[in-house]
Amino acid sequence: QGLPPRHFVGAGTIRTGFQRIFPSGILQLQLRLAVEHWSDGVIGLDGFGSPLALPRATYLRSLVQIGFGGLQIYWDRSNLTLEETPYVPGLPIVGRPSEIGIRWEFAN
Repeated sequence: QGLPPRHFVGAGTIRTGFQRIFPSGILQLQLRLAVEHWSDGVIGLDGFGSPLALPRATYLRSLVQIGFGGLQIYWDRSNLTLEETPYVPGLPIVGRPSEIGIRWEFAN
C-alpha cells in the first residue's frame, strides 16, 4: 500500500563548458529535463476500509543553470504540465512553482 502499480522517474541533462570559446572551462551551462509518471491504481485504504483511487499523472521539471567560475545562477521550474493530480490524497499540488537562485563557491 502507498505505492502506485507503475512508477517512473527519469532525467536527462546536457552540460557544456564552451571549451572552444573558453578553454579554461570557466563558463558552464547545464540544461535538465526530468519526468515523473505513475499509473492509476489503488494507493491504500481510507478509515472505513474503502480503497483510495490514485489517478495517473505525469509531471515535468526543468533546470537551467549557468556557471561562471565559482558563481552559479539557476532557475528550477516544477510541474511544467500544470498537473494537479496529487500523489497523497487530500494534499494539493502547487500549480507551477519556480526557484531562482545564486550560489557562490569560493576557496583560498
